[in-house]
Amino acid sequence: MQLSVVVPLFNESEHVDELVDRLVATGRSLGLPFEVLLVDDGSADDTCAKVERRTEPEVRLVRMPRNSGQFMAVKRGLSESRGALVAMLDGDLQDPPELIAEMVRVAQAEERDPVAVYAVKSSRSESLTFQLAQGVFHGLQAALAVTPIPFGASSYCLLSGRLAHRVGALPLRWGNVAAVVAGLGVHGTIVTYDKAARTSGSSRLGLGGHLREAAWSLAITGAAGRLGAAVAVAGFLTGVALWRTRRRGATAVALSAGLVGAVALAGGRVVRRRFGARAAG
Repeated sequence: MQLSVVVPLFNESEHVDELVDRLVATGRSLGLPFEVLLVDDGSADDTCAKVERRTEPEVRLVRMPRNSGQFMAVKRGLSESRGALVAMLDGDLQDPPELIAEMVRVAQAEERDPVAVYAVKSSRSESLTFQLAQGVFHGLQAALAVTPIPFGASSYCLLSGRLAHRVGALPLRWGNVAAVVAGLGVHGTIVTYDKAARTSGSSRLGLGGHLREAAWSLAITGAAGRLGAAVAVAGFLTGVALWRTRRRGATAVALSAGLVGAVALAGGRVVRRRFGARAAG
């Protein structure tokens, strides 16, 4: 098996047939033995029924025992993948399956192992608020991660098989794949694409899921610890300077910011140390 494509699914009935059509066509265009591994994360609609009606021998369905979240579904797929290269993408068709062919070619040209190729969005059709939040998150990751992460790298990516299994085996519940790979010390390369507008519904991750993913990702990569250290130093120094001017309100704000930074520093270091211990184990 040369290529596995892992796709988490949750209530994707409206477009799962198109998704599978395009994934199979992309895999066959490469002329490589491949599999499409669809991981159903407790869908309440007929997503599974539609997948089970597919007759392509390359298509496999894995059912999660209950809804466990997108990252857990991806990990399950990575653990069960059999390919020398493993790609993963969301099931909502905002990410073009056809890009996997280019990612495979880039990975095959690499002369190192493990290899990671990230699909990075050059444009996206989403709200300005969401784009701003994403920009802040990716900017912090790119600037502060211990192992550099390309700006915009996330969970649409392709990994060498051994690296994919390593990610799948980690006892983590939240995070994104790019952050986990960087946390393991692996550098990646990128290909770019235009992200399509969502055709139905809203993000399966939700606001809470996005915040959890961002917090854990920043901690795993070391970005949270570095950011916390900078905020703590700036807050405490500013607080001391303001105290001398007797501006009590401003002093309290600055010292509070310093305290928040110190908490972020400590928490980030704890998470990163635990991640390192689990990765080594």
